[in-house]
Amino acid sequence: MASPPLALPWSGTLEAVTTGLDRGGRAIILSRDINRGQWSTATHQGLHGVSFAAARRREEQITARREAAANLIETAVSVLSRVASAQAALEAEYDRVVETARSRGLTEVAGTIIAFTDDLLEEAVIFNVMLGRIKEEGILLDRHCAGRLEMLLPLTPFDDRRKRCVATLEDLYTPAPARLPLPEDPTVSAAQLHEVNMAGAEDGLRELADQFPGMVVLESGDHHLVAAFGDIDAAESITTVVSGVGSATPGAVAGTLDRGRELHRQVGGAVIVWNGYRPPESLIDGGQDISARLGAVELRNFMRSLTERSGPSVTHTVVAHSYGSLVVGMAAAKKSGGLDADNIVFLGSPGTSVSGVDELQLNSPDPHIVAARSAADPIGIVGSGYAGLHGPDPSSDVFGAEVLPATGGHSDYFRDPVVLDALRKLQHH
Repeated sequence: MASPPLALPWSGTLEAVTTGLDRGGRAIILSRDINRGQWSTATHQGLHGVSFAAARRREEQITARREAAANLIETAVSVLSRVASAQAALEAEYDRVVETARSRGLTEVAGTIIAFTDDLLEEAVIFNVMLGRIKEEGILLDRHCAGRLEMLLPLTPFDDRRKRCVATLEDLYTPAPARLPLPEDPTVSAAQLHEVNMAGAEDGLRELADQFPGMVVLESGDHHLVAAFGDIDAAESITTVVSGVGSATPGAVAGTLDRGRELHRQVGGAVIVWNGYRPPESLIDGGQDISARLGAVELRNFMRSLTERSGPSVTHTVVAHSYGSLVVGMAAAKKSGGLDADNIVFLGSPGTSVSGVDELQLNSPDPHIVAARSAADPIGIVGSGYAGLHGPDPSSDVFGAEVLPATGGHSDYFRDPVVLDALRKLQHH
């Protein structure tokens, strides 16, 4: 069977490696048990003395190392087994897309769908987009596998390099400060904040303001934009949307704002599009949590100011989509003091950094945590109820959130009637 052009080896190869490792680990344990039996027999036969005791202590040290190696192998086997299963699912989906393309009269060559007639060109483009997404998921799975296996390694001289690498990433993903952070004092109106942010604004922001009339810019800066649709100073409910990978790139900001505008039209109240952090620009970079960890601090500060200026009568819902759910999960972690909001809605999450709702804290008298992941959302490949790229899937039963039966793809949640209806109800709970 030919292996699809994915980042990881063919799932059959991964399964073979897993079997070999498992066999090696069992052999180590068997050797340990045999040696213990031999030493026990020698002891019962009356062997003793200084040399015997020294040899016994040496053997115990070797046995401890063997057990440590066996435990590492057991964990590696567990990781590789799960990865092989996920890789097999990717391969099956890849094969399904290719077979469907062939049934439409297209040809697959080295991972690319080719049309030999003009009438099939558009279909070829669609199929190549589908294959491209599967390949991206394969890269993400590869990074996840490598990261999990690297965690098994003992400290090495490479740690200094890793520290320098983390420092570089932290510098890259440190959010740019807002020109004027959202003030807690409501006497400075949202309209006045908009005027301040638009004064001397760069062309890109002015173009967005022209494209989205009625948008109110609450914060702005280098790679930093927080904008509202609706009046945050008069609304009885405010929904703050935190988006994920690629949402802040120049070509994607307009789409992120459009999603917020449409959400405002559908659910009412005021809707804030919060791009106050630097999200990863690609799925590959989405494998790290540095961006989310730094963004979580900014989100906590923003929500503290927002709830303070709006007062206790306003209902605050934070909608976390994709990688944004990792940001929100870290911001709402109980160990960090929690998040000033009444509701959280996780949509299409790769994980939230916590194991369940009991590790989250909403500083509200009536908190609600809701989650949804469509069966058709490929984000499910990198997560489950017990483990995932950034923790368990919050829409799994074991997580403890209220689960919505969403449908559609990864970008369809904001059009899903079930999700929209739930957001409307949360505004008035």
